[in-house]
Parts: sequence; structure tokens; C-alpha cells
Amino acid sequence: MLTAKGQRLQSKLSQGVSNDTLLELMRPIVQKYSKRIVERIRKEGIEGGASSYSVGWARVRGKNSKQTSFKDYTFEGDMLNSVGIQDEESASNYVKFVVSPSSGKQYDKAEGHSNYENKNIIEMTQDEADDFKEEAMETIKNYLANVFR
Repeated sequence: MLTAKGQRLQSKLSQGVSNDTLLELMRPIVQKYSKRIVERIRKEGIEGGASSYSVGWARVRGKNSKQTSFKDYTFEGDMLNSVGIQDEESASNYVKFVVSPSSGKQYDKAEGHSNYENKNIIEMTQDEADDFKEEAMETIKNYLANVFR
């Protein structure tokens, strides 16, 4: 026979964590890492480097007071400024966020750059992925600790 506390715990366990709750918990972390990726691209470029600016484009960037030592994918800034959560979904065993530039022209620019570089230019580094996983797990752990008090 379960105690009253045991019955409450059993009830909470049977309910599980809803997908809506997981989306709510993860959304701010995904937004934070979207911004972190954009800032890294602006400061350092993409992981593993990218092709160099052409001589002509480097000259144009220089005349517009833009750095030319690495590709930062920022001339007007609109493509990277539009990066964020564009879609989210959940099913019985996962939640998924789609992070990319907004649709249309900005998305097409990023896709063109990614195709040219032969890699996704808006991709997490391994360090970012590890940090994200750690923060996500800590958030879920803290949530569960509060639920099961």
C-alpha cells in the first residue's frame, strides 16, 4: 500500500512530461544558442573556415569598412539577423526546433552560401552542441526536481 506521498509521486510519473512542456522548456535555450551561433559567425566565421573572399568582393567590403580576413556572411546583416526558430514540432518521443534564416530571400542566401561552401553555414560547432546538451539536460533535471518535490 502506497503512502499519500507515494500515490502523488506515482500519479506524477504516470503523467510524464508533456511535449508542450518540453517545447516551453527548450524554446529559450534554442533561442539563446541561435544567437550564440550568429555571434560566433560574425566574430570568427564558420567552423573549419570557409573559402576566401574574392579580390573584387574584398575590395568592395573594404570600401564599406567591412573586415576581409574571414567570411562573416555579413554585408547588410539581414541574413544573420533573421536567424531564429522558424518552426517547431513534437511527437510522442521527441521535440524538434528548426533554426534557420527566415523564409524567402534570407533563407535562399544562406542556402546559396551553404551550397557554395559545401556545408551548412549555420551549424553548431561540437562545443556549442555539447554546451546545448548540457544546458538542456540541466533544465529538464531542474524541472523534474521541482515537479517531484
